[in-house]
Amino acid sequence: MDPEVVEAMKRVKDKIQAREEGELGLPIPDLVSAIIGEEADSELLDLVRSALSQNNQSIEMPEIVTSIYSLYKWRISES
Repeated sequence: MDPEVVEAMKRVKDKIQAREEGELGLPIPDLVSAIIGEEADSELLDLVRSALSQNNQSIEMPEIVTSIYSLYKWRISES
């Protein structure tokens, strides 16, 4: 696995562990920001929301992290 994705997974894990007791999941802005290591812009958040809302299957966290990180890197390369 890409070392940058491994680091992103660690940031997501830390964010999940920092949740309040009884809090489920992570808000999309928090998830995306943890993955990319900075605050996400509205365009990226909209793309992630759209992709997640279109998916009817169960997705494991490594796949979510890898996909969002890949999308982020693609946007940077296209800028």
